[in-house]
Amino acid sequence: MYFDFKYTIVYLFIISCYGILAQDIFISNLDNECMKCLCYAASNCDTSLGCDDGYCGPYRLGKRYWMDAGRPTIVGDDLANSDYAFRHCAVTVPCAQGTIKHYLARHATDCNNDGVTDCDDYAMINFNGAFECGRSLQRNAAGRIYWQRYLNCGNVINK
Repeated sequence: MYFDFKYTIVYLFIISCYGILAQDIFISNLDNECMKCLCYAASNCDTSLGCDDGYCGPYRLGKRYWMDAGRPTIVGDDLANSDYAFRHCAVTVPCAQGTIKHYLARHATDCNNDGVTDCDDYAMINFNGAFECGRSLQRNAAGRIYWQRYLNCGNVINK
C-alpha cells in the first residue's frame, strides 16, 4: 500500500484549521444581546433575507468581511465554490454569527475612543469596516438608520 506523507500533512492542516474556525470564540463584551442588536441594526434581524447588492443574510455580511474572518463555512460546503460557501454561511444565522466573532477577534478596537471596546464599537465596525470604524454613523442615511435601530434594540434589551 502506498502512503503519501505530504497529503497526510495537508489533510491534518485542513482539519486543524477547520477546528479553529468551528470552535466558539470569547470576545469581551460580545454577548447574545449584542449579537441580537447587531442583527437588528443590520436588517431588523430579517432571517428571510438572501443576498442583495453583495450583502447577505440578516447581518448583511459582505464577501470581503467573510473572507477576512477566515471564510467560515457550513459543514459540507466546498470552499472551491466560495461564492456559494459565502452566501450559504451568511444566510445561516449560526455561521453568520461565527463569521462576526472571527472578524471581531481579529479587528475589535475602541472605535469611539471611550476607553472600552464594547457592543457600540462592534456596531461601528460592522457598519464601517474595521479600518474606518471611527467614522460617524451619522454621515449618511443608511448609517443613521443602522445606528437608530441599534440604539432602539439596546434600549429594549437593557430595560
